[in-house]
Amino acid sequence: MKLQTIGSIVLFSLLAALSGDDFLFIISAQAKISSPQFLAQNPAGRKAEADRLFKEGEQQAQTSQFEAAIQSLQQALNIYRELKDRSSEAKTLTRLVSPYAIRGDYAKAIEFCQQSLAIAREIADRSTEQRALTNLGSVYGALGEYAKAIEHYQQSLAIARETSNPLNEGGVLINLGVIYGTLGDYAKAIEYYQQSLAIMREISSSYGERLALGNLGVACRNLGDFAKAIEYGQQALAIARQTKDRQGEASGIGDLGTAYNSLSDYAKAIQYLKQSLAIAREVSDRRGEVIALDNLGFALYKQGNFLAAEQTLFEGIKVLESLRSGLDRNSKVSILDTQAHIYQLLQQVLIAQNKTQEALEIAERGRARAFVELLAARLAPSASAQITINPPNIQQIQQIAKEQNATLVEYSTIKNEALYIWVIKPTCEITFRSVDLKSLNINLGQATESTRVAAATGRGLNEQGAGSPTISGKNIQSRKPAPTPPTIQMYR
Repeated sequence: MKLQTIGSIVLFSLLAALSGDDFLFIISAQAKISSPQFLAQNPAGRKAEADRLFKEGEQQAQTSQFEAAIQSLQQALNIYRELKDRSSEAKTLTRLVSPYAIRGDYAKAIEFCQQSLAIAREIADRSTEQRALTNLGSVYGALGEYAKAIEHYQQSLAIARETSNPLNEGGVLINLGVIYGTLGDYAKAIEYYQQSLAIMREISSSYGERLALGNLGVACRNLGDFAKAIEYGQQALAIARQTKDRQGEASGIGDLGTAYNSLSDYAKAIQYLKQSLAIAREVSDRRGEVIALDNLGFALYKQGNFLAAEQTLFEGIKVLESLRSGLDRNSKVSILDTQAHIYQLLQQVLIAQNKTQEALEIAERGRARAFVELLAARLAPSASAQITINPPNIQQIQQIAKEQNATLVEYSTIKNEALYIWVIKPTCEITFRSVDLKSLNINLGQATESTRVAAATGRGLNEQGAGSPTISGKNIQSRKPAPTPPTIQMYR
């Protein structure tokens, strides 16, 4: 199975297009304001307090202290709003996006982006407008809404070039590379990364250099150049450790682990991925946690440790599903689409243990749930109604077949490698079949139709009677069997 290519890509960098001074600012003990009682009594003092909190929040975010950064920046935001300082309000909203997105609160991140963008345009602050557009592109990219991501990045890139800001330009180029890499256009992705790397080195941005190197490594891995991928990954990791960028360190270690997965060195991959997972949890990087769990589950599965793989992937799905909270309906669909791999992998792990019914439950728990919620919401009397539909368990699926007196046939495709098929009869009997799509000269439609008829007639997949379908046949025609309950097909 092909490894998840999104797995070790940073969260579309979420650069927020910080200036060089923002990166290098260090708060000294002497910089702290020592008389808050006095400051609270005059606007100048309140402004100084807000500025201190803002800079403190920036430093905390830079060192992956995201929860502390949110507290500091939120306090600064409250004061700026109290003082009606619109420029500082917009900048603080922009800075809050990254910590919220990294911990998986995408709804809040989008809200802050949109507020910041509106204020920036209102006061004609092109720099903050560019940052807000970058962050909107980053969040939409994380949600799998790639067209929206590219649209916002292109707007941001135009402003960065118009205002002659090379750091911001380099950051957007990285993010565009990530999107095209995710879409499988690795040549275009590498082109963007190399442009960015040249800019970042020219302006001595270690953070930007680390991002460009890390993503070059991912692109090389996807092209099968594992030696180059590891080389780039090690360079990126060295910079992250040198700059004490814990989130970057987790990403870099994860990239190396995924590269070793590709080389089938699962012991080394597991070693790296466990380290990446520990750091992601330490800095509350929820999406990074899902990625690490997904890739770790793959390594354990390939190593033959099915039980550990099962437990790991269940953990990953639990975290992934928690990220959907507060998202709009379309975004719920998109984010699960970007991480469909983890559901497919867990099905494989369960089938390897002959846990076919548990695998059916996971198939139901996957991406289709978001579409069912979307359909139900459209039929709801209130457009604002929050509808959550839990996937059915085995007993409920059996009950549906019994009550409807219908044979249910459910399919789950595992990439282009396998087709999993469950047949649930009105008697509550469940049978399972797996079709190897790689070794058989068939298409998906033929395989599903053959199995549907086999379920209704009682024939096996390879049984050939008069008029019965065959997997290798070009013309699939179903003979008319004796009267049977209707068959309802549920496509995954």
